[in-house]
Amino acid sequence: MSLHSSEINGGMDISLCLMESGNEQLLWSGANHDLWLLRNGEIIEYDRTKRPIGKSHTNTEFEEHKLTIHPKDKLILFTDGITDQFGGPSGKKFKKSGLRSALFESKEHDPEATAIHLSRALMDWMGEQEQIDDMTIWIVQPYGPVEQNS
Repeated sequence: MSLHSSEINGGMDISLCLMESGNEQLLWSGANHDLWLLRNGEIIEYDRTKRPIGKSHTNTEFEEHKLTIHPKDKLILFTDGITDQFGGPSGKKFKKSGLRSALFESKEHDPEATAIHLSRALMDWMGEQEQIDDMTIWIVQPYGPVEQNS
């Protein structure tokens, strides 16, 4: 068996975002990864293309989404290791609903504090359960903190 092969034997899940500085338009495409946009206390969910990049059993074209980003918006991207993690009193999956609840419970406004809150909520959910997959969450506020006038 050769160490170098021209055949790809696996796929990879990924999100790709492009936002030009000074432009409120975001281009996003997700290979088995969703994008959540947190705006005014609501989550707008953008669905992934249900296939990985690389080897796949489908030829579905990757869908490109064009979003307009507002100054207080936050982008939330996460791996399925978070939603698939077992825990809680019945040993069930955390699911998107658990992530959504933890996000709404967070009263934090900056992305770093929100991520810390979500991490604690997930660790509490897991309890003594073993981590089953990688867990990554990426929270971005493209325009940075927005100052409030008092």
